[in-house]
Amino acid sequence: MIFIIASVAAAGVPWLMSIRSSPASADGPAVGDPAAAGAAPAEQFAVVCAAPPRIDDAYCARIGADIARRTRLTPEERETATRLAPAVDQAAEGSREHRAGCEPVAANVCRRLVAAPDVDDVRDALTAAGFPGVVVRTARADDPAPAGAVLYAVEAGAACLLGYLSQDSVGAGSARVGGRLPDGTCLAR
Repeated sequence: MIFIIASVAAAGVPWLMSIRSSPASADGPAVGDPAAAGAAPAEQFAVVCAAPPRIDDAYCARIGADIARRTRLTPEERETATRLAPAVDQAAEGSREHRAGCEPVAANVCRRLVAAPDVDDVRDALTAAGFPGVVVRTARADDPAPAGAVLYAVEAGAACLLGYLSQDSVGAGSARVGGRLPDGTCLAR
């Protein structure tokens, strides 16, 4: 029954990809496996990514790679950060100018027009909202966001909230909860 529901749900998603961590091979630990450094064996996990429309093909692979290299969170740490996500998204999205645009031919057909995101404006909005450890920059080709989008990260205790704004994204809702990077930061500058 679960398979059928997942299959039906996947049919409506433009692109669905699953990424699983690799277990240790007979030759030794898997690449990126903490056991290689003397730590506890890596836990197994899977990532299912529903890519937004008009996204590059490697987007989901970058999300999976980013998740795999981050520290794992306790349920309490994840829950605390998850409660902050809507406020972080709202502050980031609030940095953009919004207006309605109506078609001259059909005056009753309007759509929401949003200005392109700006790195400095997003940084200022997140800082003014009081979030700690704010890092905002243009996404690079290897980031867990579409290349060229404004990528942001905010510290939330042991967790990080990461999100992005692109010209195509409208409205809050892109922040995701993750652990820290191996160097203890939320996002490389």
